[in-house]
Amino acid sequence: MSKFKLFFIFSILSYLFLPSLAFSYSSEILASQDRKYVSEVNKSLDEWEQIEQRHNQMASDKTWADVEKKASQQNVAPVNAPVNVKEPQDDSEKKFTEDDPILAEKYSREAVLPPSEVKRHTFEVSYALSNYKYEEPNVMKDKGTMNGIYTSYVFRPGPKDPLNNSVFNVLHVEGNANFIAGRIKYDGGYFDGVNEQPLQMKLDKYSVWELRGLLGKEFITNEFLTEIYSGFGWRYLNDEPPVPYNIEDQGNTVVLYQRQQWYYYLPFGFNFTHQLAHTLKFKVNGEYDWMFYGHNISDLKNAYDYLGVSGGPTLEFDQHNGYGFRGSFEVSKTHKNLEFFIRPYFEYWNISASEVNSGFVEPDNNTLQFGSKLGLRF
Repeated sequence: MSKFKLFFIFSILSYLFLPSLAFSYSSEILASQDRKYVSEVNKSLDEWEQIEQRHNQMASDKTWADVEKKASQQNVAPVNAPVNVKEPQDDSEKKFTEDDPILAEKYSREAVLPPSEVKRHTFEVSYALSNYKYEEPNVMKDKGTMNGIYTSYVFRPGPKDPLNNSVFNVLHVEGNANFIAGRIKYDGGYFDGVNEQPLQMKLDKYSVWELRGLLGKEFITNEFLTEIYSGFGWRYLNDEPPVPYNIEDQGNTVVLYQRQQWYYYLPFGFNFTHQLAHTLKFKVNGEYDWMFYGHNISDLKNAYDYLGVSGGPTLEFDQHNGYGFRGSFEVSKTHKNLEFFIRPYFEYWNISASEVNSGFVEPDNNTLQFGSKLGLRF
């Protein structure tokens, strides 16, 4: 069976069966949440009485958030809040109250997310299989199947940490590398001195790299943990032709060259996380990327060397207008301190043409990549 068929079946199964698998557990939400909170409290008689009262209230209240809201109005301590609170020694030591927004938010995050998600330090690694297509309209196309390794680190500062404030309370560092699964197919053309001739070939040195730093703010909206974030992103593409950088086509010698692209952009995105059951949750992500600066290098030195001309030029182009979109749907299962997930995703870029340099121009281009990721969070 071809790699394309395997990729197609893999993507279809991800999109069709994951949502149904996730929502099949929805009937366990109330009972599993109750078990979660019971496991986090001390075994004192007073706490057990409070939990029993809240459990009975579930029959008339629609969500756990409604029960927590009613409990706070009755001045009942949250289930996962400390029962015996140390009295402050001086004015600088602040006693916990429901009116303290920082501490209240801390306990809200713990109430919504599983233990693996509220840790101070969280690491994630995943493998991706995707369909990739890069196109310069009416000029050329690169398309094929790509492998990818994605990594991320998330830091959640404590409630009294200066990094936990009204603007942001979570930091992300992300890095990924996409490389070829097999080969990328080039579909374009060349000028033989008289006419434009079509050309197709395989590229085996094609890679895309990306590094991002993000600042986000997490807060509770109904039963969702919502995060909005922004930051800075760097994306690099390397398209290196096969050695010896020239091929024969219809009696013509076609000389190839290396092409590199750098994109610098600002991401603006959101994450919606919902706990379906004690060990099961789903997450939806959406993002807009503003590319404010792009730089391209076309190294023609090899072409000139082949013609016996030394000092071949390296053409550089700047691009100042572009944008991108990306999104994903994730279903994850927690086991002890490990979280396993599958995440169908897509990425899209649209970049305008560059300025003219020495009579040459980098054409406008667009990129579409979609696939699925399998990963581990710890």
